Amino acid sequence: LKTAKGKEVFKRLVAISDIVVENFSTRVMARWELDYPRLREVNPGIILASVYSQGATGPESGFVSFGGTLEQLAGITYLTGYPDEMPGVLTVQLPDPVGGSMAAGLILAALRQRRLTGEGTHIDLSQRENVTALLGAMVLDYEMNDRVPERRGNRDRHNAPQGAYRSDGEDAWVTIAVENDEQWAGLCDAIERPELVDDERFASVLGRHEHHDDLDAIITLWTETRSKHAAMTTLQRHGVPAGAVYDSSDLYADEHLKERDYWDEVEDPDAGTHLYPGRPMRLSKTPLSTWRPTPTLGQDNDYVFGKLLEMSAGEVAALKERGLIGSEPTEAARRGRL
Repeated sequence: LKTAKGKEVFKRLVAISDIVVENFSTRVMARWELDYPRLREVNPGIILASVYSQGATGPESGFVSFGGTLEQLAGITYLTGYPDEMPGVLTVQLPDPVGGSMAAGLILAALRQRRLTGEGTHIDLSQRENVTALLGAMVLDYEMNDRVPERRGNRDRHNAPQGAYRSDGEDAWVTIAVENDEQWAGLCDAIERPELVDDERFASVLGRHEHHDDLDAIITLWTETRSKHAAMTTLQRHGVPAGAVYDSSDLYADEHLKERDYWDEVEDPDAGTHLYPGRPMRLSKTPLSTWRPTPTLGQDNDYVFGKLLEMSAGEVAALKERGLIGSEPTEAARRGRL
């Protein structure tokens, strides 16, 4: 896209397309002379979805960032972790998947608007602002009460006791959250300590909050002698909200996910045949399945340039020869210079 020929081919694609999605910094598309005003000259109905770091405007609009730094700027990192420790990052790099999901929804809205008006649009999506919007009550607490929420670890402002309790096995845990007196009585029965119901320290929610450390020690004495699944089952049978903390192997073995055919067996020419996470939804009239593995670099070049743009085999070969398209990473890309 830095070359005149590359831009020419790209614009031919834009001319026959509905949507362009890009996740560059704000400078890149303009530097290539492929920003929204120029794309609109090629196709007035084009929808450009720009998934920016901080958005297209403002003093930080030129910043380049990654999921971990966006979590910190968005405010979510400050709330993650234990009160007496440094803030922690989320290992799933949350801004990336939620940014993609939000962009997909916005694109559908833009397509609907174009159907009504005939006009395309430029979607300026800030990943930072998108994550801040997820904080909800945490932001409102400051707005309404001038109070900055603190890290609570696994504890809760309302439920007590609540936490992740060590179970039998390596790095095995079960989570428990008691919402009211009825569940508290169920917990006492489940851990075979019915006398705790009448203990003055724990007789009220306020008391259970005040003596939470004592409760954690008592509950751990019971959970650490049982597997996380056994503890979860016993607690749930007594009406106590509880769940085993699953690792990857637990997820693959989970009977509920198996029954819903969540795992998708895919044969990949490079990686072989494996089970992959499937789709969290079912459609009554449209079965969903993986119809091919993730495409390799350049796998669809012949289809895109040969069929969609009606280029001859010689023209496609010339693009490959000039390095404008290809099926192998460039040497710079191999060194990480993308």
